[in-house]
Amino acid sequence: MARIPLATRGLQWLGQCVATPKGEANRLNPTPVQIVGCKDTSRNFNFDSQHIEGVKMPSVYVKAFQNKRIAAYMLLPLMEFEFAFHGAQKPAITQSERNKPQLEVLYKICKKHGWISTKISKLGKKNEYWFKITNKGFSEIYRLAGPLADKNKDMWARLLAERKSNYSKDRNISLKLLKTLQTRKEFTTKELCLQFRRLPYTITRHLRKLERKKIIKKTKRGWIIMSAGVSANSPT
Repeated sequence: MARIPLATRGLQWLGQCVATPKGEANRLNPTPVQIVGCKDTSRNFNFDSQHIEGVKMPSVYVKAFQNKRIAAYMLLPLMEFEFAFHGAQKPAITQSERNKPQLEVLYKICKKHGWISTKISKLGKKNEYWFKITNKGFSEIYRLAGPLADKNKDMWARLLAERKSNYSKDRNISLKLLKTLQTRKEFTTKELCLQFRRLPYTITRHLRKLERKKIIKKTKRGWIIMSAGVSANSPT
């Protein structure tokens, strides 16, 4: 009978095995154990060594492939480290060519859970490869494993998560943008996106429209009104 101390009983392997000439492990009979350090130490517990030994800890990638929540727990920190988030339209997973095998495994995991719509591709002229996560996919990942550690990144992550489906078009965004720009000296595109809960391509399209009308202009720090006397009704 094996006696397991209380402090370490959760860490003990109860199964026993012997090595054959070929190096294979043969399981022995169930090992009776007695848990000590508890109030009642009179009971013996039989653990099937075949069951204990047979539970080999699979790779985290295998677990992630099988379990959507584990996959989200693994992917979200990777995205936070590798992806700027600020100003991004869609999150992505990026790896160097040296780590491309890992990227391919991550791609298969995301494909299994329906989180991607693109294939792995080379990132410009860099020696890097990437694939994008759909906004719907990221929304599910964020719901399962969020929030992000970085509060600033998390604000943008929440915006991406909200944009899992297309919102109804707001024909008054240009007017609303102009009114907002009149309340302060300047705004960045990121600030306007977060305030209006729209992604950069939508906000930028309306800002450029106002810029072409010479109502606003872009500076190094952000967007500003060109003339203090411009009416808030100008876009219409």
